[in-house]
Amino acid sequence: MSAGFATQSIYYATNIAAAGAGVNRVTVQWNVAAVYADVRIVEYAGLATASPVDVTAAATGTGTSSDSGAATTTNANDLIFGPTW
Repeated sequence: MSAGFATQSIYYATNIAAAGAGVNRVTVQWNVAAVYADVRIVEYAGLATASPVDVTAAATGTGTSSDSGAATTTNANDLIFGPTW
């Protein structure tokens, strides 16, 4: 965490069993007060059940342009997920 700057983390879970609407739930809890909390939940089908994350990249910077840093995938059909603040 960088004091005075926005930080971002991504967590994922594999092999979540199918369930009826409203049955699968995500609970988020902080151990200190969260100022300007921004929680986003996304769901995808068809991902690999073993090792679904191919590569990660992260970078920090200033200005008006976002840059995640370089990431080279090993599969032409990879899903690219690139959130920005």
